[in-house]
Amino acid sequence: MSTLPIIQRYIWLVNTIACFDGRLTFGEISRKWAESPMNDRSPLSRSTFYRYREGIRELFGIALECDAARGNVYYIAQDDCDGRLQTWLLDTLGIANVVSESRALSGRILPEHSPSGGANLVTAVEAMQSGQVLQMSYAGFNPHNIPSTFGIRPYAVKQSMNRWYLIGEGEDGHIRPYAFDRIRELTPTQDTFEFPSGFDVDGLFVHSVGVMTDEKPERVVIKVHDGQANYVRSLPLHHSQEEVEVETYTFELYVRPTVDFIMKLRSYGPAIEVVSPLWLRRQLASEAALTRERNS
Repeated sequence: MSTLPIIQRYIWLVNTIACFDGRLTFGEISRKWAESPMNDRSPLSRSTFYRYREGIRELFGIALECDAARGNVYYIAQDDCDGRLQTWLLDTLGIANVVSESRALSGRILPEHSPSGGANLVTAVEAMQSGQVLQMSYAGFNPHNIPSTFGIRPYAVKQSMNRWYLIGEGEDGHIRPYAFDRIRELTPTQDTFEFPSGFDVDGLFVHSVGVMTDEKPERVVIKVHDGQANYVRSLPLHHSQEEVEVETYTFELYVRPTVDFIMKLRSYGPAIEVVSPLWLRRQLASEAALTRERNS
């Protein structure tokens, strides 16, 4: 295993144990490496395997443990970290492993581009760990795209709708999301902060679609037409979604009616009818009429 980049070896090992969780001994893992198209004709030694386990724990926070009682088989331990984060990591690493082993399919596996945050994402996470205030130059969607510079306390990072956001408290004391693709510069300062005791990042967005929190949550009732009900069932508009009338394809949600949520409703066009609240029904009807007028 001398020429393959170390990160790809980690990915291969995590994905292999994930696929056969709790069923592979070291010998079986070693044989699977020998049979892998990624193998560069170098065996997987036990000492190298142990070194990779430690590297995976440090880099990804994923623990590959041995169950001696079941014949020294290896499994992915469930630790105290956010289960969603571990699931996301495993899914991401699994896809990366498939792509790495399928170079012959280049041009037939087509991922969608999404802004990743790059080095700024790493800077933000490191500042969260060390409790450092950041100096940020940020260009929001203002008319002239002119960036402003200010200090920010980084509380969390969140992925939403193919974008990564930094959730932080600015100098005005307000907690807001900042899209990483609009951050021009992010620099650690000498100032420090303490993460607020009891602050619930999940709770901040529990009623939101996306990252906007500037509206109060309310009950929204929709009807789904044109055979789109199964799409709405399989990919809910919000986690609070419930089907209240099966025969009329009526769904109820408790959600903040933010721009992000309204844009999601718009994406279904006439297939989604808003029953209530009345103001939202009228707004979407007015927008539909304006669209028809512009296209006439």
